Amino acid sequence: KVTFIMQLPKKYIDDIRQDPNVAAATYANWFGGKDPKHDTEFFASIAIDPKSYFDVAKEITVPEDQKQAFLEDRSGAVVGDAIAQKLGWKIGDKVTLDSSIYPAMPDKPWVFTIRGIYTATMKSADRSSFFFHWDMLNEGVPEKRKDQIGWVISRVKDPSRVAGISVDIDKKFDDKDIQTLTQDEHVRGMEVLAKA
Repeated sequence: KVTFIMQLPKKYIDDIRQDPNVAAATYANWFGGKDPKHDTEFFASIAIDPKSYFDVAKEITVPEDQKQAFLEDRSGAVVGDAIAQKLGWKIGDKVTLDSSIYPAMPDKPWVFTIRGIYTATMKSADRSSFFFHWDMLNEGVPEKRKDQIGWVISRVKDPSRVAGISVDIDKKFDDKDIQTLTQDEHVRGMEVLAKA
């Protein structure tokens, strides 16, 4: 609620998923990665829950065989078709990312294998993102940074009630150390739980 860069405890996702008004929820975390081979190219790099993210973010589509390959590879990544074409990335390519937010350990760089290329079902969807397993990020951070997420994305059962549902979700966390501010993204009832 104070600032978007403040992390949420991962356990918040369980409370949100139990809300009777929420149809589905997932979580993500900004990584801030850059490919040193293309250091002037910006693209969003985001750690996600691979099991639920694409079910909630329905504006992007990954072929089923590629999605399965991504799920089975902890160091796998799914990238947008636009950034893949621009940087010449193909399925099976290895990509190393550097992050000023999550510096790699000297003996363990952030290396990913592209397992899928997604397309957008809506013109407003970003086709240049780089998604990877949140578990990989969580395992590679110091103990004090573990089990934290950047935001929660949810789809509600009744989009006409988004405003009220948002207030109800935030009330769940009023007495917690970290409060929330739920905002409507105006995308078919999708909400983002953030702290902006």
